[in-house]
Amino acid sequence: MTTTEERPVLLLDIDGVLNLFPQRLSLGAHLKGTLTDAPIHTLREHTAHRVRLDEAQENPYMIRIPTDVAHLVSQLQEHFDVHWYTMWNVSADEVFAPMAGLPSMPYLLCDWTLGQEILSESGAPVWLRREVWRAKTPLIEAHIGQRPFVWIDDDTTAADDMYLETYATVGPFRIITVASHNGLTQAVVDEAIEWAQSLTIQEEVAS
Repeated sequence: MTTTEERPVLLLDIDGVLNLFPQRLSLGAHLKGTLTDAPIHTLREHTAHRVRLDEAQENPYMIRIPTDVAHLVSQLQEHFDVHWYTMWNVSADEVFAPMAGLPSMPYLLCDWTLGQEILSESGAPVWLRREVWRAKTPLIEAHIGQRPFVWIDDDTTAADDMYLETYATVGPFRIITVASHNGLTQAVVDEAIEWAQSLTIQEEVAS
């Protein structure tokens, strides 16, 4: 894997992956508006920032960036063509990357409306369309065609795998779903790289 087109793509989310969320409430407690008795998870070592993504945003957005993010992403860049795949869209590169000490990387558009349009025409059953990450999953085929890819996100489910396997024409892929309070870790990076290396082994065997 020496050229960009020969490398697999890596789709990288921000919130819950590079921006950690404290895990303080269970779903039931959240609905009741009360804290649970469960212990609060201690976030990994991180830096905290308050940012506004645009002028229309009234209240600053608290983000928590693990201190090893730049090191982890640099490892991924050795094996993948890394793209932002986040609802931050262009702000990922313009706002988040400088704070996190990351180099400029291209972003792939996430959009609820476009995703819904593709889903409506996909032939996927209604129950699956309701579960799919609508602003992201249906757009992958148009963004990268049949290039192999790894997608790291905290909101993906089995529905996204099912949609991509059955109702989209995409290449080999691996979705890695992370816990939003833990985000991108060395173990996640190792899993992604191991998958990329397995593609190379398969190509060598086939040739």
